[in-house]
Amino acid sequence: MTRREHVALLLLALTARAQQTTVSCTGDLAWTWNDRNQSPCLVGAYLLGSCLSDPTSVNITSDVVAWRPGYGYTVNLCSCSTVTYALMSACAICAGTDQIMQWTTWRDVCPQEMISLMSIPFDVPSGTALPLWSLQNVERSNYFDPEVASNVAAANEPDVEGTTSSDQPSAQPASSSTQDSTTKTSGSRSRSETVAEPVLESSTTTVVSTRTKSHVPVTAATAETTAPPHEKQSPAPVVAGVIGALVAVCVVASSIACIIRRKGYLRPRARRKLPVAALSLVMSEKTDSSSPSSTASAGASHKKVETSLA
Repeated sequence: MTRREHVALLLLALTARAQQTTVSCTGDLAWTWNDRNQSPCLVGAYLLGSCLSDPTSVNITSDVVAWRPGYGYTVNLCSCSTVTYALMSACAICAGTDQIMQWTTWRDVCPQEMISLMSIPFDVPSGTALPLWSLQNVERSNYFDPEVASNVAAANEPDVEGTTSSDQPSAQPASSSTQDSTTKTSGSRSRSETVAEPVLESSTTTVVSTRTKSHVPVTAATAETTAPPHEKQSPAPVVAGVIGALVAVCVVASSIACIIRRKGYLRPRARRKLPVAALSLVMSEKTDSSSPSSTASAGASHKKVETSLA
């Protein structure tokens, strides 16, 4: 066997061991290819194989239209990601389907701890790159939106590349970018903002996530706020007010009593009234004072009056 034959057999073996797909994306679906001229079917095969003991055993066929985790694909962290769902949904469109499988149907048998949204819980395989449109948020609409994806692809943003470091956890996409795309269809306007951002988890793990809006980082420190202590009011002002009121009442009452007493002392004494008999005698004396004969009787009457007064 010549050297050329050995090289040919080696290349044939390497080709047989690589991820494969029989689905092609051409024509209007050329936007689904990444910068390495790989179709979404092949990129999805790379992701699905990352959780298998033999990553090269994945072969994507036209059955992609109906396959999902538990039904054609193994249920694991790789298949239960929204990124894998988006890639395989685009692959299904390339295979000729016009009915995109809903996200809730895709993840139906995935345990909650295996589901990852807009991210992959592992390093991007070295043989491929993630197109930015595969990181769209499918939780809101519950399905992969090819119009939004094509608008993101039209911006020609770099794909997300995976890196591996033995010491420091690092994950840096080719370019963290923001794509603001506006689509006008049937008089309606839809706005899609996608941000590719790496999230670090371990020394060989890459998680690429997207957010619809940029947020200001929040520090881990927690601000503790303490309400000011409640100040207790002293009872002294209240007591003083009560005492002052009592003193004022006493002063007013004393003043009124003094006025009443003074009026009592200044009131003129009632004149003592003479008896009717005495008055008649006095009047008779005045009448008869001119007659001498009445002198003796007047003296007697004076005595009677004095006696009656006494």
